[in-house]
Amino acid sequence: MHRGIEFTVLYIAIAAAVFVLLSFRVIFPRHENDRLTNTFSAADPHSGKDDSASNIIFGDIFQEHKLSRREIEVAKLMVNEGLDTEEIAMRLFISLTTVKSHISNIYRKFKVNKRCEFMALFVRHLAKDE
Repeated sequence: MHRGIEFTVLYIAIAAAVFVLLSFRVIFPRHENDRLTNTFSAADPHSGKDDSASNIIFGDIFQEHKLSRREIEVAKLMVNEGLDTEEIAMRLFISLTTVKSHISNIYRKFKVNKRCEFMALFVRHLAKDE
């Protein structure tokens, strides 16, 4: 009899933990007030909105560096939403190896070696525009 109660308490504790984690994600969404996100907001096919101004900004920067269409998608997800490699792969329905290849090509075309260097380019670009 005690064993059934122990499992019930365990299930309730797990459900409460999951609820707290999900609530935290809803209350504090990723990059809600991030200035880069607001300035370089990409068109989100899931939201149905198209931010033409950001596409012009991205178009200029990415066209200058001759990024492919897919590399632009990957770069936007890195800058706009701060997604990591695995999250980008899931969002675009491509393999992790493919995402890594795109990121490598992006870094080469922007002449950077790390994600922080790549992101710093956009911070500098934002500072120039102010």
